[in-house]
Amino acid sequence: MACIIDFAAPLGQKAGPGQWNDLDMRPSPLILGDDLLSMDCSNETWTVITNTAIISINQDLNGQPGIRLCKMLVPEGGDLQLWASELVNRQGKS
Repeated sequence: MACIIDFAAPLGQKAGPGQWNDLDMRPSPLILGDDLLSMDCSNETWTVITNTAIISINQDLNGQPGIRLCKMLVPEGGDLQLWASELVNRQGKS
């Protein structure tokens, strides 16, 4: 998954409504390829995939992809990344 994200990170500016980068199912967990009605999953999994806050960001009407602003290695291993995207102002109902 980390390799896919690193490969796709600089391609964000090329994505948008009607032309999305295909990041595979692993880093795009809100794309589910099975029948949700017959899905056998735990309550924890169901809570994650039905989280309205996450879905509203993923399905934002502005259609702007996330852009990686920075990536830093952490001493414990792995890395820490900061991503940002311009979202529709839901408070102002635009």
